[in-house]
Amino acid sequence: MYSFDRLPPGERVQEYLRRAGKYQELSRTATTAGSRLLFHQMALDMVECANAVTDWTANEADKKPS
Repeated sequence: MYSFDRLPPGERVQEYLRRAGKYQELSRTATTAGSRLLFHQMALDMVECANAVTDWTANEADKKPS
């Protein structure tokens, strides 16, 4: 799987959210309950990753001296 670690934080968040959207679409079109649940959880995980990057970026900005 493609690693987003080498992307700048802003681009990384966009990519996580883009992937979350793809997983949501897969969840909507899945034919079994198990696969719907799996793709839904994967989408939630991508959103959590995006939130973590956003939180980390905000914390780093707070640490910089003015």
